[in-house]
Amino acid sequence: MRLRRVLLRSSLFYGLFLSVFHPRAAWAQVRPRVVKAVDNAERVTLGGNVHPLARAEFDRGAVADSLSMNRILLLLKRGDDQEASLQDFLQKLQDKGSSHFHQWLTPEQFGERFGPSQQDVDAVAGWLQQKGFE
Repeated sequence: MRLRRVLLRSSLFYGLFLSVFHPRAAWAQVRPRVVKAVDNAERVTLGGNVHPLARAEFDRGAVADSLSMNRILLLLKRGDDQEASLQDFLQKLQDKGSSHFHQWLTPEQFGERFGPSQQDVDAVAGWLQQKGFE
């Protein structure tokens, strides 16, 4: 009976240990940053985000609404806490004394940990679709 209690306690402790200290649990789910509907009246144009060749001297005028845009690149900025976590992780990858030394991430793992939440991706995609993008 005593052995059974010891085994039960050991398994509970081990399960708790894994759930708290397992790398995926430690990463935590990325918190959504888009917390309300996009209001076009509240948009902000960020400076320094235009390609250097997009200058007035190269402007050929308006294009037809039917012109297809085959590619769009949209970068979403990480939150300050997420960026700090990324910088910390990058340092630990190079620290020979760290348990994360050379523990490289797959693209999927990197996205889960340092990318936008799926809720944010859905919100931005929905807003772009409302603006006519497919």
